[in-house]
Amino acid sequence: MKKRSLAMAVLVVAQFMDLMDAMITNVALPSIRRDLGATDAQLEWTLTGYILAFAVVLITGGRLGDLFGRRHIFLIGVTIFTLASIGAAAAHSGGELVTTRIIQGAAAALMVPQVLATAQVLFEPHERGKIFGLMSALGGVGVLTGQLLGGWLVVADIAGLGWRSIFLINVPVGVAILIATRLLVPETRAERGGRLDGVGVVLLSATVFSLVFPLTVGNSVDWAWWTWGLIGVAIVLAVAFVAVERRRGDLALLPPRLFRSRGFAVGSLVQLAYQVGWGSFALMLGLYTQEALHFSALEAGLVMVPVTVGSFIGTALAPFAARIGRPAVIIGAGVQMLGFVAYAIVLSASGAALGVWSLALPLGIAGVGMILLAVPLMGLAVAQVDTDQAGAASGAFAMFQQLGYAIGIAVAGIAFFGVIGSHAPQAVYQQAIVLGNVITVIAFAAAGVAAIALPARVKSRAPEQTLLSH
Repeated sequence: MKKRSLAMAVLVVAQFMDLMDAMITNVALPSIRRDLGATDAQLEWTLTGYILAFAVVLITGGRLGDLFGRRHIFLIGVTIFTLASIGAAAAHSGGELVTTRIIQGAAAALMVPQVLATAQVLFEPHERGKIFGLMSALGGVGVLTGQLLGGWLVVADIAGLGWRSIFLINVPVGVAILIATRLLVPETRAERGGRLDGVGVVLLSATVFSLVFPLTVGNSVDWAWWTWGLIGVAIVLAVAFVAVERRRGDLALLPPRLFRSRGFAVGSLVQLAYQVGWGSFALMLGLYTQEALHFSALEAGLVMVPVTVGSFIGTALAPFAARIGRPAVIIGAGVQMLGFVAYAIVLSASGAALGVWSLALPLGIAGVGMILLAVPLMGLAVAQVDTDQAGAASGAFAMFQQLGYAIGIAVAGIAFFGVIGSHAPQAVYQQAIVLGNVITVIAFAAAGVAAIALPARVKSRAPEQTLLSH
């Protein structure tokens, strides 16, 4: 058990690094603009390029781990991610920085699916509660650390590096992960081999790109006609992908029988719904605190601290939540709804007097609810998935997370910007965020309703993996 736990600790640190890096760039954009003379489009792609590449490659990265070894693909991902971080720190133009960020996102998509897939292989379903609790809690810490550490590094200007230090910090962490992985993480792969489904890779990558790209940039281009056209293309490509995968069966990139598992199919829907809630919240709160209330980037990051504190409190309940299964998911959705109703009340009552810690209680409640939902949800989603397909399932589950987050940002952006227009006073911003919060609450309600169809609880079954020696 100890050796397995150490292996998971190494993998979870890599997942933490990905989440931190996805957020850390936000607060450095003004400095990057000044230093590199980057255009607005290049600054946007510094963020969007990472997210888009990550979403597009996720399922392929997971399937590669199934076929060629999860530790092997994980090591490749960490190596590329670390080298791309050096490239980002050394960038001399906005274009170079965008290129390295896209490479970082793709490398992260090779790393991240191996974490959940390896947990599924190394641990029996009844043992996974603590592991999933740690993964969920560190997810919140990664997002928060990215915002706070990024702001501090830019201000500290260590050795005159300025914003470049936010990427260089990945290098020693990446090297340490590579060494620890070699020493502690066993190799696992599917018993039944096969070839990578090339047609499936092309179709799925095009589908995800055509959907996530317009959702990510739609608000910034005022939802131009081509954004809706791309979403239409995504629907057509998705139909073609499903038809191709059905013919390929278990050799498919995303085997259709994954979705014949009620836990995985319904769990993916719940994942999508509740991530819409968090995506919508993150967009609006960041804009409100910095643009309407004139918080600094560091102060805006501190507002999110209670979510992380709540998630750590929730981690203590994770094993219990994992044992009771479906009821915990439903309760978790309800607790998050309660937290965001209280959040709207505080926003309305505080007005321009809102302080850094004014939202501590409602956001702390929401953080607890997030863990109560996320931990049993992961267990229920993958409990009956064959370990031969653990990587594909992990990549798909993470893709639904990214898709839900992108939808949340897009829908909240339409509501929020539709109210504030341009140069709005604080009171109008406040009206916009309270109205937009309705989307957040509805998303958690939808997650709770969908969770009713989940299996009641995780059932143990014999593992079906091939565990290779170092």
